[in-house]
Amino acid sequence: MAVASGPFCGALGCTKDADVIIQNRYGKRYACDDHSNDGEVIGRV
Repeated sequence: MAVASGPFCGALGCTKDADVIIQNRYGKRYACDDHSNDGEVIGRV
């Protein structure tokens, strides 16, 4: 039985763990380092 960790990156199709919280025109979401350029980084996870 696998145990999921979290939070996960919110980018479509990405299965990586989140590293940062970003703010963009759609609101706040979790993102991995690869997708952190989709908005302004406002915090670390």
